[in-house]
Amino acid sequence: MPDVTVAFWNIQNYGSVPSSKASYNALAGLVAAVQTANVDVLFIQELKQPAIGFGHLHLLQQALNARPAPRNNWYFEYIQERSWRVPHPGRTPQT
Repeated sequence: MPDVTVAFWNIQNYGSVPSSKASYNALAGLVAAVQTANVDVLFIQELKQPAIGFGHLHLLQQALNARPAPRNNWYFEYIQERSWRVPHPGRTPQT
């Protein structure tokens, strides 16, 4: 059975400013981490709104696909967040 390496990354500020140096540094760091760990599936949490416009995700996809085969077949799927309101014990839930 083949091994699959899965990584979850809470990136926090990726895409907060569309073309900032911090966003490009985050991109470079993320690609380096994926390469080092030989990640096959990557889940990213807490993308900022501009990144969700696919600009930053597309750049990440291009950077990952620039790697040599067989690890150069990346695509992304965006799943919109879902908020669940769980009432605190002893408090009345708000509607």
